[in-house]
Amino acid sequence: MSESNHQFEFIQLAIPIAADFNELIEKIIAKLPDERINLLGFSLGGYLAAHIAMIHPERVSRLMVIANSPCQLNAHELIQLQQVLNFIEQFGYNGMGYKKAASMVDDAQVHADVIDTLLQMDAKLGKTTLVNQLEITSYREDLALPLSKLTMPISFYYSEADSLINKTWINGLSKHQHISVYCTSGKGHMLPLEKPKELLRVIEQWV
Repeated sequence: MSESNHQFEFIQLAIPIAADFNELIEKIIAKLPDERINLLGFSLGGYLAAHIAMIHPERVSRLMVIANSPCQLNAHELIQLQQVLNFIEQFGYNGMGYKKAASMVDDAQVHADVIDTLLQMDAKLGKTTLVNQLEITSYREDLALPLSKLTMPISFYYSEADSLINKTWINGLSKHQHISVYCTSGKGHMLPLEKPKELLRVIEQWV
C-alpha cells in the first residue's frame, strides 16, 4: 500500500515461485515501490510482510499482519506439512477439497460464496505454487524479538478461534506500545473475504 498526497493505493503482490526463502523475499522486495509503504500481508503473506519489515524497516512506514502469527511452526504443524508434500508427491494434486476449504471459514453455510472463491483461487494457483510455498516457507524464524524492537506501528488482525493462529505468541507482543491487536469473533481464517467491511475499518484505523 503506497501513500501519495494523503491518499492510499492498494498494490497487490502475488507470492512468487523461488528457489529458497531468501530468493522469495528478494523477489518481493524488488517489486515494492521506491517510497516507504504501508505493508499489509494476509496469512503466509503476513509472515513475509513481517520479515520484510524486519530486514528493511527503512522501506516500511507501518505493518499490518492479517490471520498470521509470525513465529516458528510447531513440530506437529511441520509433520502435517511434510505429510501433505509426501501425499502430493505420491498421488499428485487434484485441488483443495471442500471440507478443507470449509474448515477455513467461520460458518460454511453463511460463507458458501467464500468457499467457492477459495476453491477457485486454489485451482488457479495449482500444484507448483502450493508445493513451492510449502517447501521453502515451512521452517520459519520467530520474529517476536525483532518486531518488538521496531519503532513503526504494527497491527495484528485475526479471529479469536482461528486454529492457525498462535494467540499466546501475539498476546506476548501486545504489551509493546507500537503494537496493536484486533481480535474478531469466530474461527474464520479467510478474513478479507469473510469480513471485508470490518477489515476495512481496521485498516482505516491502522493508517
